Amino acid sequence: DVLAIEDAGFTLTERIDGQARFEPLSARGARLQLSDNVIAAQGTLRHPATGTRVLDVEVRHDLGTGRGSSTIEVPDLTLGTNLDLVDLTYLVRGVIADTTGTITGSGEIAWSPDKIESSGSFTTEGLDLAAAFGPIRQLRGTVRFSDLVNLTTEPGQVIEIGSINPGIEVLGGRLVFSMTDGEIIAIEDGRWPFMGGELIMRPVTLRYGTEEFQRYTFEIIGLDAAKFVTQMELSNLGASGIFDGTVPIVFDSNGNGRIEGGLVISRPPGGNVSYIGELTYEDLGAISNYAFESLRSLDYTQMSIALEGNLAGEIVTRFAIDGVRQGRDADRNFVTRQLADLPIRFNINVRSQNFYQLATMVRSFSDPEVLSQEIARRMLDQPNLEVSDEGPPDPEQPEPDPTAIKPDEPAVQPPESEDMP
Repeated sequence: DVLAIEDAGFTLTERIDGQARFEPLSARGARLQLSDNVIAAQGTLRHPATGTRVLDVEVRHDLGTGRGSSTIEVPDLTLGTNLDLVDLTYLVRGVIADTTGTITGSGEIAWSPDKIESSGSFTTEGLDLAAAFGPIRQLRGTVRFSDLVNLTTEPGQVIEIGSINPGIEVLGGRLVFSMTDGEIIAIEDGRWPFMGGELIMRPVTLRYGTEEFQRYTFEIIGLDAAKFVTQMELSNLGASGIFDGTVPIVFDSNGNGRIEGGLVISRPPGGNVSYIGELTYEDLGAISNYAFESLRSLDYTQMSIALEGNLAGEIVTRFAIDGVRQGRDADRNFVTRQLADLPIRFNINVRSQNFYQLATMVRSFSDPEVLSQEIARRMLDQPNLEVSDEGPPDPEQPEPDPTAIKPDEPAVQPPESEDMP
């Protein structure tokens, strides 16, 4: 009257049209019993190559009614040296890698001839991983599925992010999201403390695993320039001012990212930018040193920073600095007193071949020796360079538009002056 199978082994594969989402798992020591037209089975499923325990499963099914249920327990799935998520599912390939940490959770599935119902909850207390935009550390939280079979959650799932580093490390993030059918991810809210202010990700709906454009918009609120200088280790620079703005990022179907129309603007009344280190090279000449000491501290009423370009290619950063005046720590002299009442704007374009190298480039600006080496290199590259006293170019020439991107302009704009009303 009873059919019993003990200490069984088998391979579990996903029976699905097309490519299976999950890699095969193997079982050892499984049991199955058929009695009174009811099947009851238990087993532990492992990763075949490493023997890592992935989950424990129990199944019960009534052959007479067609009703049944299954419970799934993930006691401690440890990822790291021996096992990565890509070894369990191809869905993460090209998205995340090098996952380290532990996942626990459970799920329940119930079925009848009419419907299937499922739910589950999975938790990590600290997951480290690598993503295309940089490393993530201490990802933690619980994700609750209202439909485990179809990978669907209720709104309001919360994940805490210890740190994320796309070139500048951001600590203490919080992401609120939901998932539908394992394909549509709705970001409801994302925010991180960011250099004295806050970095916010606007709500966006993403379709996972499809070849289409994905658009993200980040808001910067209350960035403190002094904290920015400290975090970027720009020891020879001082700065003050509070900044707000937006940075829209678009990824194409190949995963190439581009900043489109990023703009950050200082709050009134402005702030100060100053060089607080010593002048360590002496070959500038008396006049140049005199000018440097006069302009080493500048107050501004408004500074705007525009960003545009490919994340993996060339980024154009445009600085427009208005209302420039000598700061408290600059040397005052006859010349600067005569210029004190003139309205001045600085327009500076910086072109970077790699967004992740921008911080290194900015640091070099604050180190005079690095800057002097760059000047010497440029002069060696231009042996016929001449200095002319013919005066400024014809004022009839059209004035450059600091808000326009010009692909053929040099890495640093030449000095220029313009008439002001």
